Amino acid sequence: MARMKSLVNKDGEANHKTVDEFDIVIVGAGHAGAHLVNGLVRSKFTGSVLLVSDEIFQPYHRPPLSKEYLKTENIKPTPLLTGGALSSPNVTFIPGCRISAGDLQAGALTLTNGAELSFKKLVLATGASPRKLTVEGSDLEGIVSLKTLLDAEKIRDSLLQTKDLVLVGGGFINLELAFSLAGAGRNITVLEQTPRLLQRAVSPIMSEFLKTQAEKLGVRILLNEEVSRFERDDNRVSHVVTAAGERFKAGLAIVAIGSVPESKLAQDLGLECSNGIIVNGKLQAAPNVYAVGDCVFFPDPTAGHSLRLESVQNATDQASYVAEELAGSEQEDYNRVPWFWSVQGDNRLQIAGLAKPGTKLVVSGDPANANFAVYHYVDKLLCAVETINRPGEHMLARKILKDNFSPTEEQVMQGVDEIKAALAYWKTKTP
Repeated sequence: MARMKSLVNKDGEANHKTVDEFDIVIVGAGHAGAHLVNGLVRSKFTGSVLLVSDEIFQPYHRPPLSKEYLKTENIKPTPLLTGGALSSPNVTFIPGCRISAGDLQAGALTLTNGAELSFKKLVLATGASPRKLTVEGSDLEGIVSLKTLLDAEKIRDSLLQTKDLVLVGGGFINLELAFSLAGAGRNITVLEQTPRLLQRAVSPIMSEFLKTQAEKLGVRILLNEEVSRFERDDNRVSHVVTAAGERFKAGLAIVAIGSVPESKLAQDLGLECSNGIIVNGKLQAAPNVYAVGDCVFFPDPTAGHSLRLESVQNATDQASYVAEELAGSEQEDYNRVPWFWSVQGDNRLQIAGLAKPGTKLVVSGDPANANFAVYHYVDKLLCAVETINRPGEHMLARKILKDNFSPTEEQVMQGVDEIKAALAYWKTKTP
């Protein structure tokens, strides 16, 4: 890309000590950072843009790492930067670097390779990292978490050496892994310390459905199980032991027990952080400083409070919003309907909105047929919809949540056509 040679040599070191000036510096090249670059190029932004990544690879899609990448030989990561961003003379990409120091008032940054930069606008897209499990033996070889391409390659290599897998944590990543890796003579055990899978993310109905589907494939799922230690064979994990004293053979242990926002850089720069980088309705952390993606604690008008969301949708939506801000568009404060998706074996789980504690659940369809939806109500107000293998209904759910329309329970039970008709009638009566 343009300007690359003026910043780093083939070893990733700074070629000189002069200060390179950029209109926008983006730190982090995951979905948020890369999508922001794409958005700036699409909006015809003519200023200079620098994208800094701590990984050595071009930005890539991460969702396939827990699915196709582990099952398909010779598969290559899908790039995130589009052709326009790759060919733009205004965009520079520096891999394998971090920010080592900075001064927001001066608009100055120093990279770990020694390069010194100045910026007019700074965007932090530093993401989140897997939460560590700090118990005896947690530093043994064969214990991994899945976030990056290198993590996925470690898992692929380990699958050639063992059939005994223990997945610590029953969240989205480990369930995707369980479904992807089931079969092939593998013994897969999922240990979840709460009473059900995905307890904070989905309804009990959905938890039970996914548990049943995984068990049909031979995956063993144990709930209310907390890991107390890892046992070793030389310097590699051999068994996982729970607080109840149960012992499971493990040539590979994959830990996915949540994540923590990468906010150290923001703190070092003097920005306020609490469960992420605190931003206002414009996603600004300070004058001329924005933050997007998994690292951000942002005000959500629908929820009525600030929150942090970890999803590709949230990352790309916030990146699109900030791209428009940086390109000079006048916008209202950021406000999007959250939505999520996860491929669980042969089933596609999609969620629109955010479920809240104590919601009333209305089920449309039959979980036994792997084709159903769960509507979440607070009193008579719809706040979230989960669907299995109902993409059209998911899109409708996103629309009605955006429009602040709540179908009645009876309309939900009568199906999508009745909900559409009720929405159309409601719009004729709503100013």
